[in-house]
Amino acid sequence: MDLDYDIFEAFPNGDIGWHTCVVGLENARLKVAQLGKLSNNEFYALHPPTQEVVARVNHDRAKTAHQS
Repeated sequence: MDLDYDIFEAFPNGDIGWHTCVVGLENARLKVAQLGKLSNNEFYALHPPTQEVVARVNHDRAKTAHQS
C-alpha cells in the first residue's frame, strides 16, 4: 500500500507553503526533485501521520541565500 505525502516549500522569510499531495514514496521524491530545479527555495515531502520528512532539496542553498 502506497502512503500519501504532502509537499511543502520553505520560503526565505520563514513562511511555509503547501504545494500538493502525492501517493507513494518514489512520487514524493520525484516531485520534490522537480520543484527544486525550478527554485532555490527548500522543498520537502512529509508523511503527515508521522511527521517524517522523506525527501528534501535545496536545504543548504536556501539557507545560504537567506544569509546573503
